[in-house]
Amino acid sequence: MTWLLTPAFRAALGALLFAGLPFASGAQVVAGSLLDAVNRPIPGVIVLLVDSASRVAARGLSDANGEFRVLAHQAGTYRLRTLRIGFRPALSDPVVLVAGGEVVKRLVLTGLPIVLDTTRIVDQSVCRAFTDSGAATYAVWEQIRAALTAAQLTTSARAITVTTVSYERTVGARPGENDGKVLRQSSTVQTGYARRPWHAAPPDSLRKFGYVSVQPDKSVVYLAPDLDVLLSASFVEDHCFRLVLDREHGGRVGISFEPVPDRRRLPEIRGTMWVERASSELRSLEYQYVHLSQEVAGQAPGGTLKFARLRDGTWAISDWGIEIPVAEQVILPGRPPEWRVTRLERSGGELALARRGNDTLWTGSRHSIAGTVRDSLTGSPVARARVVLSGSGLQDTSDDRGRFKIDGVLAGEYRLEAHTLALDSLAVVAQQSLTVDVDDPRVDVNLPDARHFVASVCGIADTHDDKASGIVLGRARVRSDSATPRNLRVILEWSEPATDTTQPDTAAIHTHRLETRGTIDGSFRFCGVHPTATLRLWAVADDAETAEPKLVRFRQATRLLRADLTLDRPSASATSGAVFTGIVITDSSRAPIAAAEVALPELGKDVLTDALGEFRLIGIPAGEHRVRVRRMGYGAADARVMFGPGETVERRIVLGRAVTLEPVTVSERAIDRTMASFEENRHVGLGHFLTRAELAKYTGMKLTGILAQIPGLDLINGSTTGTWVTSRRGPAALCPPGPTGSPPDHLTPTGRCLESHGYYVPDDEEARRGVAVACYALVYLDGVLMNGVREPTEPFDVSTIPPERVEGLEFYAGAAETPLQYGRVGSNCGVLVIWTRRPS
Repeated sequence: MTWLLTPAFRAALGALLFAGLPFASGAQVVAGSLLDAVNRPIPGVIVLLVDSASRVAARGLSDANGEFRVLAHQAGTYRLRTLRIGFRPALSDPVVLVAGGEVVKRLVLTGLPIVLDTTRIVDQSVCRAFTDSGAATYAVWEQIRAALTAAQLTTSARAITVTTVSYERTVGARPGENDGKVLRQSSTVQTGYARRPWHAAPPDSLRKFGYVSVQPDKSVVYLAPDLDVLLSASFVEDHCFRLVLDREHGGRVGISFEPVPDRRRLPEIRGTMWVERASSELRSLEYQYVHLSQEVAGQAPGGTLKFARLRDGTWAISDWGIEIPVAEQVILPGRPPEWRVTRLERSGGELALARRGNDTLWTGSRHSIAGTVRDSLTGSPVARARVVLSGSGLQDTSDDRGRFKIDGVLAGEYRLEAHTLALDSLAVVAQQSLTVDVDDPRVDVNLPDARHFVASVCGIADTHDDKASGIVLGRARVRSDSATPRNLRVILEWSEPATDTTQPDTAAIHTHRLETRGTIDGSFRFCGVHPTATLRLWAVADDAETAEPKLVRFRQATRLLRADLTLDRPSASATSGAVFTGIVITDSSRAPIAAAEVALPELGKDVLTDALGEFRLIGIPAGEHRVRVRRMGYGAADARVMFGPGETVERRIVLGRAVTLEPVTVSERAIDRTMASFEENRHVGLGHFLTRAELAKYTGMKLTGILAQIPGLDLINGSTTGTWVTSRRGPAALCPPGPTGSPPDHLTPTGRCLESHGYYVPDDEEARRGVAVACYALVYLDGVLMNGVREPTEPFDVSTIPPERVEGLEFYAGAAETPLQYGRVGSNCGVLVIWTRRPS
């Protein structure tokens, strides 16, 4: 079973309802004041109106002036019983109430204090009722009941205004990966009269059906006990109680409770109520759900309530929460399936402020994070950096001195992230772990320098050459329709003075030229660029090109330059030449051949086939021209083709497998040439790799089952068919929530925000098939990109690939560890490279 924190529970947790005492006209009233031995008013005393059978007819709570008022619904003779935490109960003389009358009483309390410090803890269980044999347990229980009743009366009186912070939080639970880290968090601040954190089901319903129920949609609803439940007679009758000592915190004694034996077939709760021994004050309630169908890795769902005495003697719940472990099924070779907890869903809240009128009675523990963003190389402050507390929705922007401050932080473990324009353009995030507890931490965020950029982005281990330490990146689009150019080539040039070695006194100009192929979405990148020279940048594609070179320069003291290019489609006169188009396929399976070179060498024109094996060349002069098609591992095609003026010539070109060479002697182990990069990347050590020998251990498993074993890789399974790859280290999307109950849509602000963060938003048909809103990984098959035609990256179904055809697997969880040949926009969502087996 997977534990689910369902919307039904969240709604119950968030429904903070007010409860007021009914005021019946014609009621009988007892009012008065409570004083100590020296006539000082006593606030926060519980006043019970009990009849001759010791039944409670009415309840009240003395205010800051020691005044109280209780209402009886029937005339008669009563007594006033007072409960003051830390003192023994006191009982007044009889009070006669007539119909519609009011009696004023002035009570002086001189009760003896309860001394729990001397309570002897014995291993003795009391079930169904507190008898004389459990006198010590009963004494502690009376103090707990007094605190619970005081908190219950405080919420009912509607006299105290409180500010509360409720939250929904997801915490990682993968050991060694994200254990204890806050992954996502949302919070809501509310102000109103003191209220209960939640209302549970009625005690009779819990007694009959238990605390956990399975809904028709298979979700599981966990019902939390509230004050009414804890104070009910049925709770005492359904549980056994035992005194316990907190040996870790020696100042506390507790009453642990567990269900009576005949309730073993119902989902129940067990736990402990902790009391300070010196003051007899209730501190907390900790509970867990038991008698469930499946408990995972020892982490049973449960919750906590914490109590606090306010300055005027009244009581309130200061902290509340419930934690549900979410488990996933893991299948290992040769072992039965097992459940592993992957994350914890927590819902709860804290009391931030309590006031009676203008008088502050309580302030909670909210935290702040302050610090400075600095350049890691120079130590100088960085202005306008966006500092984000990952998963919480809290952030700030550094000022001109690099300073930032984030307020309103709940205690916990977080990941602090720093974003700048330069970092975002590289899909690089500076991040560090941070623990927020009782002290407000100060942190310095160090941004990586240019040398780090070059090392991580360009794959250069060190760069001591300042003349080749620049990085240029960008994206090319076609002006008319913003389409992605096909077969994009980007050229970068710069010139600098050089000395002619043959004539030392003669100055010369040396021109540097770099050329790269654009990715399928038009992105490009150059490394090793002179950071102070004037650069000339232009691009050429199948049916578009830049009108003229773009002149750009690095900003002072930076090593990163973004330069986007706009290509124009040629005019009608420029397209009067012939067009050569078609597809390149294999001779055996008729499968398309990607990355094959189609060239007209006499004209200096060439192009590579795309993932579908298709190509297109334009602007070919009329006449007969030589056409050459080559691809490593295949035999070359070389022929002459006639082109008419403005004619479109379409050809299907078939390449056969290359001729097998004579046997040769090798001194090292053989490496498939097509997997040379696999071996190189595995030698570097970044990412996760599975070789053919390692894959053999998983014989009989589907490819999705094998992929599930790779650290950092996550799978999304469709509702019918289909499995898609994501990364557990994908970027967080700080987007506003959409309308409740409705999924994100491309046209909504939430959908557009998610897409801008690299998240794929499925259409209605895809959603019905189980495609989720997620940051999907790039998938390469034998070096050819199979998805990523558009941004954000669309999902690619890996379940269609038979595992027996796989020769090797590479997986990179984020952009920082992705090799240069696979690095592109979208690699921060993970990159999966699949190599298939070649015929032997």
